[in-house]
Amino acid sequence: MTRVPIKGVNVKRDDATIRATRHMLGMKLSSIFLPAIALAALVSGSAYAASDACQPIRNAIDKQNAANEMQVNSVLTYTDSGRSYYYDHLYSRDRYYWRNRNGPWELYPRRPVPLLVDGKPAVYDCRFAGTDRIGGAIVAVYTYKHFYPDHEVLEFKGWIDADSGKFLQTEQSGGPLSDHKTMYTFNYGPNPPLPAVDERVLWHPPH
Repeated sequence: MTRVPIKGVNVKRDDATIRATRHMLGMKLSSIFLPAIALAALVSGSAYAASDACQPIRNAIDKQNAANEMQVNSVLTYTDSGRSYYYDHLYSRDRYYWRNRNGPWELYPRRPVPLLVDGKPAVYDCRFAGTDRIGGAIVAVYTYKHFYPDHEVLEFKGWIDADSGKFLQTEQSGGPLSDHKTMYTFNYGPNPPLPAVDERVLWHPPH
């Protein structure tokens, strides 16, 4: 779902920092560019057949896309070094705000998380992994794969609130950078006061 350059960090820009920057930029682009790509070139068509196990995940993504307000905190951790990077995300109607935890807010057009690519399900290989608790909420746990045109196939573990059907957490791995995992935590509004960002610098994809 989500899209995301890193600014305002007063630390040495070593290789891990550069890779984190590239990864989060890719996350931004994935939500801005959703070209039609033939999934059959990556995975056999049978893997993309809709299944009952995928329906709660698709429903949870629908709820994300439909939310007028949503707050997301994410932590990207490199498995080799254990180094972590923290990010804040705010979704407000057609606007998406993002920042490195220590940096300024940036503003982007909001784009939905894709459920179909080239007419085929982008969410597949869904497996129910049991139940758990997050705070006072009972959650159903799923593993699944999600195809993003700019990221190939990403692997997810999702915790879905049994009452609301919404994601409370997801953990992402895989893709072009296999040495990291990103944990996302969701809060569905109301948002805090939106940051002051000059909309004249609203990022647009290059022509």
